[in-house]
Amino acid sequence: MRRMGNDSLKPTSSRRRWLVIALVTLPFAGVRAQGVARRSGMVPAAVDSVLARGIAIDLALSFASLRNLKARAQFERSAFESGFELQQTLEGRWLPPGLQAWVGFPRGADHWHRYTVAEVDGRVFRLGGFQAPELLALDRALGHDADGLQRRAAVLAALADPHGAERFVVSDTITMPLGLVGTMVSLSTASFEPNSYAAHWEGFRYAFLFSSTGELAEWSREELQDVKAPVALPPAP
Repeated sequence: MRRMGNDSLKPTSSRRRWLVIALVTLPFAGVRAQGVARRSGMVPAAVDSVLARGIAIDLALSFASLRNLKARAQFERSAFESGFELQQTLEGRWLPPGLQAWVGFPRGADHWHRYTVAEVDGRVFRLGGFQAPELLALDRALGHDADGLQRRAAVLAALADPHGAERFVVSDTITMPLGLVGTMVSLSTASFEPNSYAAHWEGFRYAFLFSSTGELAEWSREELQDVKAPVALPPAP
């Protein structure tokens, strides 16, 4: 199974052109979104920093191939100074006790993906939208609960979703005992992607391997093709 970070979501040439147009309109001297967030108490400083840096470095990377060095420097500076805006897409059913989560979207970029950051006992975790979602560390920080492995797998998939789990749907969950190795839970997801050139549903197939002691040992995902809008949103697993 092919591991999917955000390689499939990196900007194409067409997306890059749109980002150039969007970012060139951003004022360099404008108030940074992260500064506003800190003053208003909306986002803890550590979460704010992780969101701002993660989004900015991804945007800056998208301009790395520009041959005009002056223009590239301008766009990269704009990416770091423009900041992000919060978007409330994660439903409460995907937030286990003890976890707080924030979903950010780059300010001024029309066609991009979202970024999810969570905090547990003061520790911050990069999740959906980042190049390497920190699900193993997050699972250890959350500990085991009484809801079972299928529920844990669904929550982890929601938090790893690159679209902030908007209108998130889980289906086709399969639990496979693997003896001393542990238990594998696989499932399919669908979430709404409104920030593309044409809003659409996007889906993934996840596999989570839990050890015999119940800890998440490994996970993987692959993108599904031709995902249709769910007929009805099922209840939380």
